[in-house]
Amino acid sequence: MKQTHSISRIAQFASLTREQGGVILSPSKSIKVVARAGSGKTKVAMGYAAARPGARGLYLAFGKPTQMEASSRLRTLGVNTEARTSHSLAWGGFGSKFDAAGKLLSNGSLRPGTTAQLLGVNWPIAKAVNETVKKYMCSADQQISDVHLPDEQDYPIVRAAAGTVLENARNFWSRLIDLNDHDAMIVPDVYIKLWVNSEPKLDYDFILFDECQDANPLLSHLVEQQKHCSRLYIGDPHQAIYGFRGAVDAMSTMDVDETHNLTASFRFAQNIGLLASTFLGHWKSEPLPIRGLGAGGRILPGDQQAYLARTVSGLIGKGFELHMKGHKLHWVKGFEDYRIAPIMEAYRLYKGESAAKFQDPVLKLMKSWSELADYVEVTKDAEAGSVFRLIEQYKDEIPNIVETLKREQVRSSDQAPFALTTAHKAKGLEWPVVRLVNDFFSFKDQSDGTKWLPPARIDPQEANLAYVTLTRAMKAVAPTPEMAEWFSSQAATQHLFPKAGDKPAPTPATAPVEPEPSSLSHAA
Repeated sequence: MKQTHSISRIAQFASLTREQGGVILSPSKSIKVVARAGSGKTKVAMGYAAARPGARGLYLAFGKPTQMEASSRLRTLGVNTEARTSHSLAWGGFGSKFDAAGKLLSNGSLRPGTTAQLLGVNWPIAKAVNETVKKYMCSADQQISDVHLPDEQDYPIVRAAAGTVLENARNFWSRLIDLNDHDAMIVPDVYIKLWVNSEPKLDYDFILFDECQDANPLLSHLVEQQKHCSRLYIGDPHQAIYGFRGAVDAMSTMDVDETHNLTASFRFAQNIGLLASTFLGHWKSEPLPIRGLGAGGRILPGDQQAYLARTVSGLIGKGFELHMKGHKLHWVKGFEDYRIAPIMEAYRLYKGESAAKFQDPVLKLMKSWSELADYVEVTKDAEAGSVFRLIEQYKDEIPNIVETLKREQVRSSDQAPFALTTAHKAKGLEWPVVRLVNDFFSFKDQSDGTKWLPPARIDPQEANLAYVTLTRAMKAVAPTPEMAEWFSSQAATQHLFPKAGDKPAPTPATAPVEPEPSSLSHAA
């Protein structure tokens, strides 16, 4: 598709880099854009649409917030491109039918406890069935088969009863898609799978596939099949953090006409770019460095500091710690968005209350706290496990902690010196100062705490999550103590983490008063 309109007179596109301009002006049918953190990928997508105002375009967004923001920008540009999510595209012919039938869960996921009750199987079987169905829903395959069975190492029951798991998975799927079976409630992934399997042809001249590093094989297949239109794939393989949802690193294997790299970040200055480059170069074998071209600047007293945690339990613990020190806190998206209700129900179970009237689909099946402990141990249910460990740590303090944090939260972000959120929710956001809560994946050999694991033994998703978190900072970042130790051992970054007695590295400013020690001032 040829460019039909000059965008140089549009203010936001007046100062494009050569990398950005190369993407926008490309006439190729399929283009892959590898865009590092803060490199202006959304600006490039908007520029591509603005350069083709008469063409009918689709901006395929990963989530609702991204879709709403993109819609606003596209309206401002006055182009013939609309922003949609896969959920909205699949809604008309498929999702609406399940909604009308009363089978659609407004939120939640397939949980082993409810699946076990529905199928009359034990927890290990139910967990393997759920994982099989999830893998199928994320795949481009038409039918459930043994290729969707989970790994035997993680699910030993598959080794002993693969046939049983597969049979129950097929039965479960049949019940999920049966509009008359109201015991088998569905999640949106079910109707999206049915829609894509129907092989729809999207009526657009071009598709902008944003954040495609977080796409699963199903959505990647959907876009790849739209051969009639131009396709722009934009993302960063190192920011793929939704593997637990079935996302894969599809960008590395895409067959496209052209590949472009956006390596200049306008979010942060060179010191943070150096941290990110060093981290990716070692743990992910990334050869291209990130150029930090952001303004950086002095850290001012009013600059907000964000605490980012790997887990909800870690975040709530840090929030309570900060509150006890007298700090005002803003919870990104609101404290209630962090699954507080299950925590309170679990606490009531801990205190011996019957779970019969609980709302959480798993907790309501538990007869005692010890049974929940067994369930977490056997199924490794991440949500239940996080809640369980939080209550084990704080016990009878839980009601006061939850009520206090909820009551005292500052709703307006600009009214609180501290913001709190999880690493996953922080994706796409930025703050002047970022501090990592000490609950991230350990890169050390647990059998010998003095040695670092080889990169091959690191879960790429965990490395990506650390990179995403580090690059949310605009002026300064305070890594976890373990990360700071590693950076101080690397020749390229050790000057940013001087040891006691060493002359500190030059920085834009010393760190503001903080609630705990960190290497923030050296990593500014």
